[in-house]
Amino acid sequence: MPLLEIEPPKLTFRFELRRRASCTIRLSNNTDQYVAFKVSTKNPDKYFCSFNYGILLPGSSCLVKVTMHSLTRIPSCMQYKDEISIKSAVATRRDTVESCKKLFKERGGRVEFHPLDVVYVHQSSNFQRQNQNQRHDGNMFVRGITFILLCFIFGYLVVKILQFIWTVVFVIALFVINMAKRWVSDSIEEWINNTLVYLCIQFLPVILETLLYRCIDSVAASCETFYELCVRFLSAVFRQR
Repeated sequence: MPLLEIEPPKLTFRFELRRRASCTIRLSNNTDQYVAFKVSTKNPDKYFCSFNYGILLPGSSCLVKVTMHSLTRIPSCMQYKDEISIKSAVATRRDTVESCKKLFKERGGRVEFHPLDVVYVHQSSNFQRQNQNQRHDGNMFVRGITFILLCFIFGYLVVKILQFIWTVVFVIALFVINMAKRWVSDSIEEWINNTLVYLCIQFLPVILETLLYRCIDSVAASCETFYELCVRFLSAVFRQR
């Protein structure tokens, strides 16, 4: 069983240029002994800790804050292996924080070594992703409105074109009737008129009903799409706030 439980096993520094970034290490002593620890780094000019030495009582824990100095440019390498290390050893009741500095050099016994990797995450990359998501939601919102407008325009044109088609049909029918007067008798003319009227009465309601249902379904689907886009857009705005 290790003397110390260390969390997290990897340090992630979310940094912005020309600003310091920090991480917190939690050290827990789950044993029934006093445990001394030492926090060190390969690059002391780049990192500094809130404290480097300490003693943990049995069953206790502490937080060590590791701060990285500000960077003026984005590093070419965003991950470093064994950048931070923590040493731990069994201590006694008489040991103090000051005596810990000599403990790891002079006293023998088991000394545990815990290396920690370091990962850099540039904050602007997260901001760019959020902006891209917001732009995507905005584009979807605009597309939804455009789709709804196109549906209304299509329905309006269909109604107008339908009226034009029926007007053309009636004109052609009247022309046929007038032409038929010259060659057929009155009874045949009446039969043609009755047949045309019957066809119009039978098929016009069906056509109009079908067209109306399709327009209603199209508008309902468009409204549902518009509602979903509005919900997604508002959710993205509230998450950003």
